[in-house]
Parts: sequence; structure tokens; C-alpha cells
Amino acid sequence: MLPFTVILVNGISATGKTTVGRELATGLGLPFFSKDGIKERLFDDLGHSDREWAHKLSGTTHVVLNHVFEQLLEAKIGFVMEANFNPAYDAEKYRAWQAKHGFRLVQILCHADGEVVYQRFKERVERGERHPGHCDGANAEPFREYLLAGKCAPLEVPGPVIEVDTTQFDRVDYGAIVARICG
Repeated sequence: MLPFTVILVNGISATGKTTVGRELATGLGLPFFSKDGIKERLFDDLGHSDREWAHKLSGTTHVVLNHVFEQLLEAKIGFVMEANFNPAYDAEKYRAWQAKHGFRLVQILCHADGEVVYQRFKERVERGERHPGHCDGANAEPFREYLLAGKCAPLEVPGPVIEVDTTQFDRVDYGAIVARICG
């Protein structure tokens, strides 16, 4: 039986956070939350227009997710959440929640070769795979340096950090990751 555990799937854009998060949630039998999944429902309900509006709804999405998470933490229900967590804002919040609710936190840090990340981002924009509310069309070049990094820093919170190289998705061993989380 998995102890009361929260799994945060972190990484920069186009590193496969949603894919990895869904697989892990299924393997662990935990609820899965995707920041963009919530944000896109807000776009559908409230509309979308420009980058400024997308940024505003991103903040609102975090407010909604924080409320849901606090309710799950109160009920001692573990979950898997994927987002591009920001160490400047999120680490302190999760440390405080750990102290208050006593859960085990595991971070999954998705990363990939920077050129692969950049190409994935460009291709999903070109194929129209992302909700238009994200306003990604004009972002590939301005985000080039960010995307070419291929990796971000984990949150500084107590608990293991499991790095997952998603450069080649067919090489990701979800069974091994689940075993490490449960170990």
C-alpha cells in the first residue's frame, strides 16, 4: 500500500509532463491533475484572446488547483499533478503543506535533449495540437533559449527527485519509476 503520497511531475514545456503524469497515475491508482487540462476548460468557458489573458488564466488555474489540493490533503488522498512548477513560488507552499498534512512528496523531473524539446514545441504548434488559448503560435522563437535548456530545477522540498529523460518516450520505463515511488 502506497503511503499518503503526492507526486509532482515537473519540467519545462514539451518535456512530456502530461504523458508521464498520466502513466504514473494509472500505475499508482491515484487521481491525476493537469494544469493545462484545467486551464483549457477555463478557456472553453471564459474564452481566449491573447497572451495576457492566457497568463491571467494560468494564475487562476493555480488558485483552483491549490484549493482542490488542500481538500485532498485534508482528506489524506494522494494524487499526481503535472505543471511547470516555479521554485520561487511553489517550494514554500509545498513545504508548508508537508508540515501541516504529513504527506510524502515525490518529484518527477522530466527533461529531454534541448533540440528535441524545441522541435516538439514547434511541431505541436504547427499541428495545432494545443488549445488556441495558450497562444503558442508566436512563442517558439521567443522561448527558444528556454526550450533548448531541456531541463528546469526541481523544487527544494523534502522528498526524492526522480529524473526522467523523455528524449525518447519509448525508453521511459514506467514500471521502474512506479517501483521507485513505492520503494
